[in-house]
Amino acid sequence: MITVKDFAAMHGCSEAIVYRHIRNHREDLGDRVQKDHGKTWLTDEGAEYIRGLMKQAPIVVSDSSEEVA
Repeated sequence: MITVKDFAAMHGCSEAIVYRHIRNHREDLGDRVQKDHGKTWLTDEGAEYIRGLMKQAPIVVSDSSEEVA
């Protein structure tokens, strides 16, 4: 299991993004998200599920000086 904080740091995103995925997919995640001692933990399956969500909508980074055809 991994904390949301560590998961976010490992994937270069903010904790808020991970918490938003948890909130929006609460039913699908079920018991793959657990709270213990004031921290939110993701099971391996939960982390994989959220990783899949993040791959579906990748962030596009571009240089504004380039033209896109």
